[in-house]
Amino acid sequence: PFTEYVMVNDNHLNKFNCANKSLNVKNLYAKNNSLTNFACIREMANLTNLDLTMNSLSKITPKAFLKLTKLRFMSINNQTKLLKLSPKAFAPLKNLTNWQVDRLRSYKNLREILPKLSILFLTTATWNCNHTKNVSDILASQKIRMSYNNYVDRYVCNITQPAFT
Repeated sequence: PFTEYVMVNDNHLNKFNCANKSLNVKNLYAKNNSLTNFACIREMANLTNLDLTMNSLSKITPKAFLKLTKLRFMSINNQTKLLKLSPKAFAPLKNLTNWQVDRLRSYKNLREILPKLSILFLTTATWNCNHTKNVSDILASQKIRMSYNNYVDRYVCNITQPAFT
């Protein structure tokens, strides 16, 4: 039996109770909490959607995702303690198609690391034209669509990918 949806948004959680590791959660929405790591989440091997927007993750390693091979959508943007992310940490997520993230260190070789990635939602709001155009071109060359800050005028910045949300 699967638990289709677990929604614990805005609950000030700093951890999940790991007592029931047999819980087969498919969709976990834990936005706006105080989660600091992937404890228990890493055991949810049937997850297809994971939203950890606005938490307190400070470190992400590949071990966090070893069992999450079914994950297709993940949002980990707006982490208060996470400085930079290495795309290689996400290598186990071979089925990830949609990813919402900020503070990503590199956009090169994302297709090699995440072969099914088709949409990258970049939430960094302080980009200038040159940086946004550069990232857009890198992603377009890998056939990955991106969303970006709507405040950046794609025509003025000569960005070929249309903004979408």
